[in-house]
Amino acid sequence: MSRLALVTGANRGLGLEVVRQLLQAGLRVVLAARGAGAARAAAEELAREGSSPAVEQLDVASDESVRECAGRLAQAGVEVDVLVNNAGVSIDHGTWFTAPHRQAKARLRNIPGRTPMHRSEPQDPHT
Repeated sequence: MSRLALVTGANRGLGLEVVRQLLQAGLRVVLAARGAGAARAAAEELAREGSSPAVEQLDVASDESVRECAGRLAQAGVEVDVLVNNAGVSIDHGTWFTAPHRQAKARLRNIPGRTPMHRSEPQDPHT
């Protein structure tokens, strides 16, 4: 069976394209987005192209949403092999985190082969 990737923030832009490319590469993909309706709409777009990702509602800034999503995946027997954490959260007046730093470790501790998330500062394209 092929590996399974979970892509957060996958309903548009870069996240949606990552889902598209992973599906084309032969992976099974869970398309996750903060809004369930937005996730379904993105999956319908991919279905028109001949792809069929699974869909999950997931707000990475909400511990409750993360626990609920993890519970649904576990109950379905889904094991995540690849995590693409595309969802961004802007806090601290312009400092970007891929997820709030105080929550990232707890959210990812049960994902095999995880990579810790790191804080990154916005880059000035003029420097």
